Amino acid sequence: MWASASRAVRAPARFDRDLFVPGAPPFLSAGGPDFVSEVAKVLEVGYRGRPLGALSCSLTLLYHDWDDLRSGTPLPLFLANSIEGELWGARRGPCGRRCRAGG
Repeated sequence: MWASASRAVRAPARFDRDLFVPGAPPFLSAGGPDFVSEVAKVLEVGYRGRPLGALSCSLTLLYHDWDDLRSGTPLPLFLANSIEGELWGARRGPCGRRCRAGG
């Protein structure tokens, strides 16, 4: 049995804050100083083992929560942080028999 909790942050790139096309208004594309970091919070719990002798398998339950993801508008493109997301799920790894080399 194992568990994991993590937080990942993507800092704004120069593209997100400093992009202005063309260089003077009216802009076709514009970043902005209000663009903030994207944040992901991830929780996972899993089991990996051999419940029946040589048979092995794994199962993972997961939850991911994203905040302030990059978004934009159609032309003119203005970058913002207006997307949030959430994911619940399960993942089953391969189940099978353990093999020995050469025999």
